[in-house]
Amino acid sequence: MDFRKALAGTFLFMASIAPAYGAIFDTQWALQNTGQHNCNFRGQRCTDGIPGRDIKYKLVTRKFGDCSRVTVAVLDSGIDLRHPDLAANLLSGKNFVGGQVSDDPQDDNLHGTHVAGIIAGAGTETSGVVGVCRRARILPVKVGDSQGYL
Repeated sequence: MDFRKALAGTFLFMASIAPAYGAIFDTQWALQNTGQHNCNFRGQRCTDGIPGRDIKYKLVTRKFGDCSRVTVAVLDSGIDLRHPDLAANLLSGKNFVGGQVSDDPQDDNLHGTHVAGIIAGAGTETSGVVGVCRRARILPVKVGDSQGYL
């Protein structure tokens, strides 16, 4: 089976969670794109969403419910094991960088932490990162070094 096809079904299931916080949800056009106008934190690089081009968040949420029984392996540069919006969701992971296997998948590039936050950030309406699947467990697998090379 093609790896991308296998992941496509997994992604739809990963997207099934309890409703996101309103203030943050409204700006995350990938969840429900109504054509929102979004800019980066400096008010630059503004883009308009395209209505309907999203992951159908509300539909999937109604169909699957919460993600508390979902585990997602994040194969990346590791994950910040002390990140306040991720720590409660983390399982013990592995580091495969440098030819040695260790139990320390600490992120030294921050890309893996960013990815994990998109998936399962457990922030609040007023602070932190809110992920698509806030109750999912994250299995950190470090395969990329500090420069992002695999």
